[in-house]
Amino acid sequence: VVPEAAAAGAGVIALGAGGALETVLDGETGCFFDRPDCAALAQAILRYEQLDIVPENCQRFAGNFSAGVFREKIRRFITHECGIRI
Repeated sequence: VVPEAAAAGAGVIALGAGGALETVLDGETGCFFDRPDCAALAQAILRYEQLDIVPENCQRFAGNFSAGVFREKIRRFITHECGIRI
């Protein structure tokens, strides 16, 4: 969901774990909270409101997670790491 929100130009508030760590640039395309509780989320919302999230930056970063980029990375991995030409 994070890349989809970024592709739409929206910043994201996410728990700083898992895939969000790869798909959010803290302070640029959104922000993290460090614990899954109400107080941490509330602090992140206050921090997010202070950020200057630029929709175009979110969209540009989301491009790193497009289907075309994924296909190319898989192709490179198979060719270089596995030695298989596809």
